[in-house]
Amino acid sequence: LEENAIENLVQGFNCDDVVMSYGPVSFVDKNGVPKASPNFYPPQIESGMEFISNVLRSQRAAFPSATLYRTKDALDVGGYPDVGTATDFAMIVKIAITKLISYHPFPVTKYMSHSESLSFSKEAISSQAILIKTFQEENTLPKLQYDLLVKYGSTIIYKALRHHALRGNNSDARFALSVLLQINANKNWKLRFAFFSAAPVRWCARIRLALMHLFV
Repeated sequence: LEENAIENLVQGFNCDDVVMSYGPVSFVDKNGVPKASPNFYPPQIESGMEFISNVLRSQRAAFPSATLYRTKDALDVGGYPDVGTATDFAMIVKIAITKLISYHPFPVTKYMSHSESLSFSKEAISSQAILIKTFQEENTLPKLQYDLLVKYGSTIIYKALRHHALRGNNSDARFALSVLLQINANKNWKLRFAFFSAAPVRWCARIRLALMHLFV
């Protein structure tokens, strides 16, 4: 945490309708050397639904270590949901839906980015599918935000698929592909188009070749 991080975040709770306060993070490598960080310019106060939509469009970033919310509000929505590695994100969505979100414009946390990330693990891939299924069953998100959630989760799984396919990790790539197709069961033609159009041109042939080997 940066100096005065909690004090700065607490200041965001300037009315009862503010349910969460968050701020940006400063990325550093394993040696503490600063790295490039994405620039977002959220308003000081934003509705929870707008915040959720913007997060799912990758126009906001709320890291668990850079967010603050009341214990009571967390308990009121049932506590942390059992959705694997996506539990922090699920909690933020649950408490934000009908309330206001406050943003502190200065970094409140140093965040170490490293190569041993869990983002491409089978657990992380499964968690995205569970997250989507949970909100589908609860039916608490409007259709627009739910569709954005499906697209958001699919993008994360696609990145994991691409990562493993390019490195010859056939088992992990097969798993990611199966989850991706399961989530997008009725959108296969759109999925295939997005899969290759989203990849850099120089990778397309390598991805196609890697995928061919998955089914040998």
